[in-house]
Amino acid sequence: MVKQAVILCGGSGERLKPLTDTVPKPMAEVCGRPFVSYLITILRNLGVIDIALPVGYLKEAFHSLKGVRFSEAQAVVNDSVLAVDNLADLFILANGDCLPILKWKDFLDIAGPRVAIKSENRDVGICIMGRSLIPSVDCGNIRGLIRDKRFDKFLAYGNLSIDTPEKLERARNFISWWWREK
Repeated sequence: MVKQAVILCGGSGERLKPLTDTVPKPMAEVCGRPFVSYLITILRNLGVIDIALPVGYLKEAFHSLKGVRFSEAQAVVNDSVLAVDNLADLFILANGDCLPILKWKDFLDIAGPRVAIKSENRDVGICIMGRSLIPSVDCGNIRGLIRDKRFDKFLAYGNLSIDTPEKLERARNFISWWWREK
C-alpha cells in the first residue's frame, strides 16, 4: 500500500479571485474547514502516514494544518515534487484543489505508477506516481497521464474541484451532505 502523498498547493488561484486574494485556493473554507483538509483526512484514514504539501502563494495560511509537512513550491510543478524531502519511490500525487470521491481503498490496493483516474475525459486530480517517472511526465497535468479504464469503477461520485466560484459552491453543497454521512 502507498504510504506517502504529495498534494500540490503552490498555485495562486487566479480563477477564484477575489477569494484567493486573502487565502490560497486549497485553504478555501468549505463547511467550516479548509477544502484540502478533507483530502488529508481521507488519506490519513487510509493509512497514508507521510503527507507533503509543496506550498507557495500565501504559504503561511497552510500552517494551521496538522500532521503534514511543507516544502517550497517551485515555478515548475515537477521541481516542486522533486523538492519534497524523502520522496518515496511510489506515492500519491494529488491536486490541492480537487477532492476525488472514490472507493479509495480499492483504488489504492491495485493502482500502479503513472495511472490517473479520469471521469468522462475529465481530470479527477489524483494519480499514483513513481519517483523515477517524474522526469518523463508533466506532474502539473495529471490529465495527461495514462487513463486506465479499469479504475473508472472506483469513482463513486466523481470529482469536486474548486477552481471557479460555481464549483466552490457546488463543493460546499456536496460536502455538507456527503461528509455528514461518513
